[in-house]
Amino acid sequence: MPIDHKAKPISDSQFDQARMNIIKNSKKYKTHYDKSSVSKVFQNGDKVLLKRPVTSGFEQRYDGPFEIIESRYPNYVIETKEGRLLNTHHNRLKFYKQTTGEMKQMIRNIDDEDDDKETISKEPEKENSPLEAKRIIKIPTENLS
Repeated sequence: MPIDHKAKPISDSQFDQARMNIIKNSKKYKTHYDKSSVSKVFQNGDKVLLKRPVTSGFEQRYDGPFEIIESRYPNYVIETKEGRLLNTHHNRLKFYKQTTGEMKQMIRNIDDEDDDKETISKEPEKENSPLEAKRIIKIPTENLS
């Protein structure tokens, strides 16, 4: 590294002051980060979604669901559908919530299995009626004319 002979030498007190500034600012950054961060703790067997590194506008932001195989907090080992094991940090994971469509599909699958065993009578489904107003809006009479 070239040495600039015209530059003034830096004293020990200036080094100490710079070191103190670095420590002070790193503590300030840590408290700011900790305010907005949420620590997530997952258990073995939990279903999670894995965040993709970078996505463009209409691509999915998360892949999954995956199952937690092993927890080594803050890292977790997850298993893909192909059977591969991935080691990932907790900040790339979020809990997987089943959608109602998936739940209905699971219920249908269970019902199909039960149909083989016994016949279950179902209640008749309601006919699709036109949408009913959920609220009645009262308009003041002076605004009607």
